[in-house]
Amino acid sequence: MLETNRRSVRSRSFGYGSRSAKRGSIYLHEPSPQHYQTASLGIDILKDFKGAVQSDGYSAYGIYEKKQGVLLLGCWAHVRRKFVEAMKNDLQRATYALEQIQLLYRLERQAAEEDMTKEQIEELRKEKSYPLILAFEKWLEAMICIACCQRIG
Repeated sequence: MLETNRRSVRSRSFGYGSRSAKRGSIYLHEPSPQHYQTASLGIDILKDFKGAVQSDGYSAYGIYEKKQGVLLLGCWAHVRRKFVEAMKNDLQRATYALEQIQLLYRLERQAAEEDMTKEQIEELRKEKSYPLILAFEKWLEAMICIACCQRIG
């Protein structure tokens, strides 16, 4: 993003971007300061959208969790960062989680290095990434059960 108005490094900035792989279109928007006070901008941009929405966990996107035709996705970089922080408390489990995320990153790197088409990337994700994600989800659910039992016991 080209910054023409220099802000303090401590100021908050928000940028929204959307991309359609099917149509090849890109839309970028940096909201005006009054939008910083509300969650309405993301909602306004995506009100009629159908498809996958990837966000950093910003609470405004929670409304899409139950919206018909919308799949809400998280950001692996944000997930990864939490496991890096967790290494102080539980090195073994945090390391395992980071290794699983790294496997997903390797697949994305492979797709880029091999200059795969969008169809090839979709197939790679379906055949290799998705099973990794499902296994990771199952592992996370087991870790939640373990954590709950440890608090009780």
